[in-house]
Amino acid sequence: MDSAADTELNACVSLGALTGTDPKVLSPKVDEAMHQGLSASPCKILLSSQHGEHQELLLPDGNPGLGLQGTRCYMNLESVVPELTTLLKPAGLPAFTVDRVNAYVSQPGTGSPTHFDTRTVVIVQLVGRKLWMVSKTPAIANPHRNCVADPARNWVDYDGTRLTVPDDFIFVLLKPGDWLLIQKAAWHATYSSSGSISATLAAPAEVD
Repeated sequence: MDSAADTELNACVSLGALTGTDPKVLSPKVDEAMHQGLSASPCKILLSSQHGEHQELLLPDGNPGLGLQGTRCYMNLESVVPELTTLLKPAGLPAFTVDRVNAYVSQPGTGSPTHFDTRTVVIVQLVGRKLWMVSKTPAIANPHRNCVADPARNWVDYDGTRLTVPDDFIFVLLKPGDWLLIQKAAWHATYSSSGSISATLAAPAEVD
């Protein structure tokens, strides 16, 4: 990784997020297991409306959604290939229970909007590069649902609580073999200029 990216990774580590690299996640065994999981898992596509609003469209079985420009999310691969919870778990990661594996296939020029999740996750980059924008602190202590930021303003109404969307994000560029841990409720967004395939390993919702 270049010096600028190294600087961002070091900054991210100092702020409590964890990053690293593990070449074993790029093994032929992982590749075969991922292909098996992708071929048999439900898929939704993440889209943006003309006004920048986030949309999710569940694709019917056998429908690849050709012509739709967005990131495809293949869900619950662990239910098809249980070994993925261990095959994709990077070396050097602290104690971390994985109970869900999703895969994200981003076409060139696509990504995900600014949002936060209810689960702590580890992202494992498998193909291509993806730029991550991660907040320095969680938005809320105990999130009970995921939240997508409104592109038209810098705050959201989270069930009666006004949460400010920060503007001081850390930028982390992931290449194949790199991994990134994001704590639950931390704002984040992604973008891939040339296309990307990554896996997201999620901890149980009650785990910090």
